[in-house]
Amino acid sequence: MREILDGRLKRQLKILEILWETQWVTTAELAEMIESSEKTTRNDLSQINEMIEPLTIETSFRSGVLLKKNLTTPKAFIYSKILSKSLEYTLLETLFFKKVASKDDLSDSLYISETQVSRIINRINQVISKYDFKINNHLEIVGNEGNIRDFFSAFFSEKYNLPENMMEMKDISLINDIIEVFVKENTIWALVNNDNHLFLGNMKFHLFICFIRLKQGYNLLSWNVPFIFQHFANETELLGRINENFAVHLKEENLQQLFYEFYQPIHPTLRLQYLNIEVDAVDQKNKINKVIGYLEKQFGVVCENRDQLTHDIYWTTMNTVKPTYILHNKKKEFYLNVKRDSSTLVKDLEDRFFEIYQTLGPSFHIYIDEMIHQSVFKLLTSWSDLWIQVRKQKVKLHVALLLDSSYDHMRMLKEEIQFYFRHNIDIEILNPATKIQNGYLQKFDCVLTDIYSNDFFEVPTLGISNYLDEAIINKLVDYYHIKVDELAEI
Repeated sequence: MREILDGRLKRQLKILEILWETQWVTTAELAEMIESSEKTTRNDLSQINEMIEPLTIETSFRSGVLLKKNLTTPKAFIYSKILSKSLEYTLLETLFFKKVASKDDLSDSLYISETQVSRIINRINQVISKYDFKINNHLEIVGNEGNIRDFFSAFFSEKYNLPENMMEMKDISLINDIIEVFVKENTIWALVNNDNHLFLGNMKFHLFICFIRLKQGYNLLSWNVPFIFQHFANETELLGRINENFAVHLKEENLQQLFYEFYQPIHPTLRLQYLNIEVDAVDQKNKINKVIGYLEKQFGVVCENRDQLTHDIYWTTMNTVKPTYILHNKKKEFYLNVKRDSSTLVKDLEDRFFEIYQTLGPSFHIYIDEMIHQSVFKLLTSWSDLWIQVRKQKVKLHVALLLDSSYDHMRMLKEEIQFYFRHNIDIEILNPATKIQNGYLQKFDCVLTDIYSNDFFEVPTLGISNYLDEAIINKLVDYYHIKVDELAEI
């Protein structure tokens, strides 16, 4: 939900994402990519550099700018920094914990005018309205309680990354004990349905947010869930700590308030029924099953766990009909990377899943992209035999290597390139001392050489240095995707 960010932070996030995925880029190129001026881009780069410590942006008069990363810092770091700097998300966090009673207090807290407060709240409400909740005139966050909890769980997870960066140790210790008791009492459910979140740190954020909302008097509609709470309900010491830490009094009949979110992957249609949306689960699974059958025939590979995969794609995809991320859309990231490698397959899957999900009706239309990303993610990560087969059928470049150097030197370079590109490039070493017959090079896609002779080789020529550097890698990557795009158009 980067729409909530102001224009400056949206721009700076886009810059960080570009720099994360690229090597050296000039400020002119960067400005063009983000559709801004060079002056604004340079100012943004200066502000970003102050924001992202311990990472830094290096500058070179000749090469441009480069984000200098390190092995210990994941991409999630840049989203955390943006959220920390966002006035809009700081306002949301302030209201979530009810730290202010009026717009006057809020403007004092954020060091902005009441007019700015009103303007920011209006913009936030426009964005979150699609999730059926809002900030009302009393500065309360009200509406679809399940979506409110999911939104703030995703928000705090992206901003703080670890519960330890946000919560007090006594609360973390309590939540850890709650999870331990719950999982012990519901081991079968936990093991069978651990794909989504039962064993992830996200569960701690969910429980913490649940306690805060319960303390403030916001409850979910209750229904029977398949979990067992008998042992939990007898943990008087644990229930006492919950009351002491969060001022929440829980009994066996309302313990499902805590674990509503963990019931969703098991029966996703229950949430949809709560939203007055009807989905024919059998029909949806049959359509997904046909996609799997199509892929079996297309690639000649049998899906050994076809029924389970069909079910898993269905329930994980239906579970995206809610706030699932704030800025860092990991499933889209996976989808785009796979699409870059296997564009024909992913485009085919995109069309087939779109055809399935667009028939669900208007309530799902704003989620269709996320549903497609999740379906592709689940399909390819859970069906490893298919992905292996797809990789086998990838485009290969047939390259001639010709350096004015020794054979051993060229062999070393060949091995480095093939290792780097996971053998998607076949390389034949040409001996500079041997006369190359006319037409011999026509079997190659291109020639890698440090010998310059315009059009002499009669096939595309990539000029290279005599060792594997970033320039060679970038040239080969660019040329590889040119060939992939050419084949996709045939």
